[in-house]
Amino acid sequence: MTKGLKLGLICILFSQLWISCKEEEPIPVGEFAKGVLVVNEGNFTDGDGSLSFYHTSTGEAEQKVYEKVNTTPLGGLIQSVYTYEGKTYVIDNVGARIEVLEAETLKSLGTISDGLTSPRYMTVANGKGYVTDWGNAWGDPYVAPSVSVIDLESMSVISNIAVNAGAEEIVVSAEMVYVSCRFSNVVAVIDPATDTISENIETPAGPQSLMVDNEGDIWSLTNNTIYDASWNVIGGEYNLVEIDITSNVISKTISLSESSSGMDYNTAKDIIYVLNNSGVYEISQTTTSFPTEALISAPYMYGIGYNSTDDMIYLANTNAFQGNGTIVRYNSTSGVEVDNFSSGRGPNGFEFR
Repeated sequence: MTKGLKLGLICILFSQLWISCKEEEPIPVGEFAKGVLVVNEGNFTDGDGSLSFYHTSTGEAEQKVYEKVNTTPLGGLIQSVYTYEGKTYVIDNVGARIEVLEAETLKSLGTISDGLTSPRYMTVANGKGYVTDWGNAWGDPYVAPSVSVIDLESMSVISNIAVNAGAEEIVVSAEMVYVSCRFSNVVAVIDPATDTISENIETPAGPQSLMVDNEGDIWSLTNNTIYDASWNVIGGEYNLVEIDITSNVISKTISLSESSSGMDYNTAKDIIYVLNNSGVYEISQTTTSFPTEALISAPYMYGIGYNSTDDMIYLANTNAFQGNGTIVRYNSTSGVEVDNFSSGRGPNGFEFR
């Protein structure tokens, strides 16, 4: 073998080893890539909304993580967050803005504000963002309730789709966008190909929470509380309804005993955890009636989430908005409390990572 051939073989060997080592190098991840992002609404009059982060690997809870990264308070009244393709969208209801963050680091990338009035929740379909917006139905000037369409690249509102009053939660199933309109009796269906309403599905009054099950059907909590002239509760109608997306009609109605504030699924999306003023109730996808006993007895919690990573149910306790809130974790099978940790003021929801 010639000296040149030997040298060539050695070079090839080292180049292959270098490529192999390079391919095995771990991909860097941000500090907030894995864990639980806690949405702290804040107090309405104080504008002190924030984000907390619970590190499931260590059990450590960090407060005001947006401020930690960006050296300025988040503020506002934070209604919800939504993460898509490496970006987290933080929706400030009262501040009429959406803060766009790098998902794993929470570094600010920009703000969406023009074209928004009272944004609530977000989803993505057909490469565009869709944000529910209550508008300004009670003020001057009047702004109609709508779903704002967002260009995700330019981070700007490109159009608004008029919907019934109280545009609230929003989900995607079978490439269509479903919107609950909580001050009406409809769930609107938007075709993202044309950004027009294809139909309005009639529901019991007050559709709010929306989820998509493992068959693609839509489930909604409906709350229709009746008050007297002094705003005392004197009655109401409360339901959990299933919408069959092949026909867009209600296929099941389960009557509830009281108003419910939220719900989430288990990993298989065949068990629904419903939160009301008494606690958490476990409902099978195939059941036709509401259970008589709660899985978790926890009155007046403000938010709920199920974390498939640790198989626990997380409940948000605002502590009456007097200072920081508390997040309580429960075993999803037994309903027994496991532990708890502190959050910011007014925790209302979670994003599990």
